[in-house]
Amino acid sequence: MEDKTIFKDLKIDFQKLLQLGFVKENNYYKYETKIMKDQFSLIIKIDMNNVISSNVIELSTNENFMPYYVTSTTGDFVGKIREEYNKIIEKVKNNCCSKNIFKSEYANLIIEYIRQKYNDELEYL
Repeated sequence: MEDKTIFKDLKIDFQKLLQLGFVKENNYYKYETKIMKDQFSLIIKIDMNNVISSNVIELSTNENFMPYYVTSTTGDFVGKIREEYNKIIEKVKNNCCSKNIFKSEYANLIIEYIRQKYNDELEYL
């Protein structure tokens, strides 16, 4: 499953992703963990354009767990898998991301100057 909106308006510090347990492969960063009492493998990939994709592999069959990919699927079991995914994404957001509200290069240079000179963050009212 692919999502381009999770990290919208956020800037990812890819060095911090490595510290969090991601591994750099080709043009993306990959995180893999076992979930649901080691029945499934959750794989999260983040590319250099902040596009995130995820896979859930059922370890007993080594195949994709299809109910995860159907967004309209509900239920306690699929809900727990999605909850595990969301925990990891929140951890990435909290530890590896900063706000990137302004798209202009000059605006970002000014923000960086303020951080360096005054050791402070902008206040977004």
